[in-house]
Amino acid sequence: MTSNRILLKTRPGAHVDWRRELHLLATTLGFSVDACFKAVSDAELYCYLLTPQDALGLAASLEPCATRSLVDQGLTASAIAPLLHRDGPARGCTADFHYVVETDVDAGPEQELNDWYDTEHLPGLAAVPGCIAAARYRNLSHKPRYIAAYDLTEAGTLERPEWLAVRNTAWSSRVRPNFRNTKRTLFRHEPFA
Repeated sequence: MTSNRILLKTRPGAHVDWRRELHLLATTLGFSVDACFKAVSDAELYCYLLTPQDALGLAASLEPCATRSLVDQGLTASAIAPLLHRDGPARGCTADFHYVVETDVDAGPEQELNDWYDTEHLPGLAAVPGCIAAARYRNLSHKPRYIAAYDLTEAGTLERPEWLAVRNTAWSSRVRPNFRNTKRTLFRHEPFA
């Protein structure tokens, strides 16, 4: 599986100008910053990077450099491979919010997880008013292995009846107990330029 996308996860040091440091890294290592999002609940930052190089190799090179420049020992840079993308009814709007669900799954039910995400769950959530786009990725460098990301016009989209209905289907109830290392985070868009 090849990829030209990297997900950089960091909690930059308190006095670090992360935009400046990321710009310097991008210039030095040859990638561009597609979008950055800061967690609503804390200082965690997710930046999606694009590279013409092999993302696995660049992620491995980027991680120690970014750890030093952003002063974050917990930083990860992961090559991510796209699995599925669906535009939503708010396509073309600004993504003020970005909701991410990361998870591993037990080995036996992995195919069912993928079938559920691809045929019911992600398309259903992508169709909810307020959803701009929904995408799934495979993390090629770190765990959790699967990432689902939703660009939203407002945080309240997560509480809409349509969203809750998709989250609470019989198939969802059957698949979700097999999730491991699950992390759900709501982010707000952080301008990079």
